[in-house]
Amino acid sequence: MIKDKDDKNLNGENVFNGDEEFFFGLLNDMVTFVGVLNPDGTVIFVNNTPLELAGMTLGDVKGKKFYDTYWWAYSDEAREKIREDVTRCASGKRLVHEIQAQIADGSLIWIEFNMYPVYDDTGNLKYIMTEGRDITERKLGKEQILRQSAVIDAVNRLYLETLVCESKEDVARACLAVAEDLTRSKFGLIGEVNQAGRFDVTAMSDPGWDACKMPKTDAVMLLKDMEIRGIWGQVIKKEQSQIVNDPASYPDRVGTPEDHPQITCFLGVPLKEAGKTIGMIGLANKEPVYEQADQQAIEDLSIARRLRIWIICRRIWLLQIWRAAFSLPVLLRLRSLVSNSKT
Repeated sequence: MIKDKDDKNLNGENVFNGDEEFFFGLLNDMVTFVGVLNPDGTVIFVNNTPLELAGMTLGDVKGKKFYDTYWWAYSDEAREKIREDVTRCASGKRLVHEIQAQIADGSLIWIEFNMYPVYDDTGNLKYIMTEGRDITERKLGKEQILRQSAVIDAVNRLYLETLVCESKEDVARACLAVAEDLTRSKFGLIGEVNQAGRFDVTAMSDPGWDACKMPKTDAVMLLKDMEIRGIWGQVIKKEQSQIVNDPASYPDRVGTPEDHPQITCFLGVPLKEAGKTIGMIGLANKEPVYEQADQQAIEDLSIARRLRIWIICRRIWLLQIWRAAFSLPVLLRLRSLVSNSKT
């Protein structure tokens, strides 16, 4: 009889009891993810549910270390987490946590993951059992609420910080700071297409300047009247947002100037006015990578930025009218008219 370390039966009496194929057949009918490992983490059995989701058969994983299987191949961090789980479980720990697993199309699902040790009658560790339950829908629902809340907070922050802005450049700097915080980007820039059809940077974040090793005077010159090309140029040319999480292999990559900070990943969102792309928000080096949720958040923020620029431009226009209306010649003329009316 297989028991846990406290002599409590797992999954009923006579579990496996020498007839492993019979019980593995029962496990195959379960809709949850079930795996049986040797104490060193080598896969003995995995039921059909996770195998079918990953487009694999038992033969593809049997005999491999569980942490080296396809489900965790999407990141070193995930593999290391599962490796640590095996080590801790082999020492007698029961583990429960949430983790993402990779499926056949390369996308990730969230699972509630359990791992626990199984002992024989003599108290020796015989198996490590793994169980998983797909919680993607629940998890994404919570994450969507949190993302929406974060975007609303970011838009409110942008409105507050631009109350004192007097120019489009001020708005761009405020918007860039909010965008970096919202996506946890290391640095970024905002720019517009000039009349010659080239690109002028309107705002660049302080971390971007700090990471740049070239003299600031040289960098400023390079940020004006730029040819629209490379990864970021595709955002403007195609007039659509773009995520590039592996810049080194991107076909339109043209490299960066000497002493420019390394770009590990990139998110670009076009700035539009009357349906026409007039510029871009570019963000870089989020860890680990950018996701569609980041893109949607910045697209929402770009709409708020456009509204704030319109409000500020209108405020400046009204201020100019007011100043023109009450300029010194006009005031003198008004005083003359008032004086004449009294005589």
